[in-house]
Amino acid sequence: MSELSEAARDLLPRSADEFGTVDYWDAFYRKRGDAVFHWYVDGARGAALVDAALADVNSSDGERLVVNLGCGTCEVPRGLAERWRGPHKLRVLSVDV
Repeated sequence: MSELSEAARDLLPRSADEFGTVDYWDAFYRKRGDAVFHWYVDGARGAALVDAALADVNSSDGERLVVNLGCGTCEVPRGLAERWRGPHKLRVLSVDV
């Protein structure tokens, strides 16, 4: 896993308690703007990790479902779509509030 950029580190909270404050999220979105933000890995790497985890999962109908909770601007679903083109079936449900 690659190290976080300085810009990404600047967006992360100093403590877990900050995640629960309006001030943190106001500052987060002000600093981030319209840019995509990945908490720990980029879309391609995240998709590769999910892909590896799904390799051992058997499905009777050949279809797999990935639920991406708290997706924000995450590009993992796009990475999964690019990796799972062809005869394999993968559905990705991305949910955020």
